[in-house]
Amino acid sequence: MKHGVHTDFYHRKNNPTSYDSICLNCYRTVSSQKAEGELGKDEENHVCEREVLMNLETLIKATCQ
Repeated sequence: MKHGVHTDFYHRKNNPTSYDSICLNCYRTVSSQKAEGELGKDEENHVCEREVLMNLETLIKATCQ
């Protein structure tokens, strides 16, 4: 990952020939590939945008009240 918050990724198998990588920090889909092994490059380049994280935090707080 470039500059930003350290994060982990969840790999979701959509069907026998498609995988998604989802950031567990900002919940964005950062990659969709035919092979799970191809997800890593996009994960390395992913940066959680500050606005996305702030909006998510606001939404969670509003939902929990």
